Amino acid sequence: MNLSTVNEVSNAEALQARIQYFLVKAAVAIATEEPEVATRRKLASAILNNALNTRIVTLMVLSNATIAAMEDPTTATDADLEFTVSSLIPALILTVSR
Repeated sequence: MNLSTVNEVSNAEALQARIQYFLVKAAVAIATEEPEVATRRKLASAILNNALNTRIVTLMVLSNATIAAMEDPTTATDADLEFTVSSLIPALILTVSR
């Protein structure tokens, strides 16, 4: 996928909405963890308060090799998107822990 396509696809509202759903799903799971995981809870709070830029997260998702190899990433399965969003949690924690 070339950069022009990445830019176009990352602006697809339907894909952003699906990614936002999986972010919220991950945030709810994080929010129910033990209190000693404060940094993860900070991320959950940021997600649930819509403080993350979904377009940036969409770009992060599009950097996944499986998603990037698709002819049309907007047709990625929910399982692929959820797995990719979940795998990004450590990177996303860095965005809220500074």
